Amino acid sequence: MNMRQLEAFRAVFRAGSVSGGAALLHTSQPSLSRLIADLEASIGFALFTRGRRGMVPTIEGRLFHEAVEKSYLGMERLRDTARGIAESRDGEIAIGSIPSVAQSLVPRALTGLRDASSNRRIHISVGTAPALINAVLLNDIHIAVVGATVTLQDVETVFKIEFDGVCLIPEGHPLAGSEAPVDIMEMDAGSFVSYDRQLLEVMRYAPSVIDHIVANAAVTSNSTPTLVAVSRALSKPAIVEQLAIKTTGLTEGLVARKILQTSRHGLALVKRPDRVLPPPAQQFATAFQNIVTRLFEGGADLTDGARSLSASPPHSF
Repeated sequence: MNMRQLEAFRAVFRAGSVSGGAALLHTSQPSLSRLIADLEASIGFALFTRGRRGMVPTIEGRLFHEAVEKSYLGMERLRDTARGIAESRDGEIAIGSIPSVAQSLVPRALTGLRDASSNRRIHISVGTAPALINAVLLNDIHIAVVGATVTLQDVETVFKIEFDGVCLIPEGHPLAGSEAPVDIMEMDAGSFVSYDRQLLEVMRYAPSVIDHIVANAAVTSNSTPTLVAVSRALSKPAIVEQLAIKTTGLTEGLVARKILQTSRHGLALVKRPDRVLPPPAQQFATAFQNIVTRLFEGGADLTDGARSLSASPPHSF
């Protein structure tokens, strides 16, 4: 049994006659008949009965046809995969990102993909984690950067890192001079700014802590750069997360302190489990992982002072 014999069988099955099958394959009728006869001899049963209306599949022939079609469907998928890999070398790759890192870490990870001689195109979709995960599952994007604390059971996690919340405090504020962790529950109404309820829930603060923050924060936002800027403008502490210190570029004049209450936030790179990443998307994933890992290399404490960290040159990432 070989591919030529299977192609002959499929053609005759489809056309209903040897002459029709020969026309489909652009070959002679005797050649096609010989291929069918050789196939029947190799498998040990008849595939067709020859009647007035042409070639009629036997019961065994119909069962065999189902198996052959499944095999060809697998071959078509292999061809599609190979075509996608070949096209991705110079074609478009699609990357998704949550807003908090779309203008900071993602561009840095893309610098390694620059090639003046390549026609490769890169599309970046910015959205919420659930929307990006859905796009990954629908094959609309190759890989996405999402929050590590969202539900990830339907996708494959390529890389994941988690980190704590942090309080950014303007220099000169009474809390700036203390090394003790900031107790959110002791912060007075209107004395601080913070993420909104949705993000606080993503960071897994206790419900009572979230209720206190939302009820007492002077300003809430889902944007880290906005909160950092508001913190400086209003001289109020900002409840954000550790990565904000490294990615906003706006933290000069602020110091960072740990928060007494436990929280967890993080980043994850996800892809569809059954999808092989094209080389450029894999290169992006590796570069992104290296950048984020270096940010937290050796378990470094990011609350040593936001001003000095923000002064780091971009290449230090």
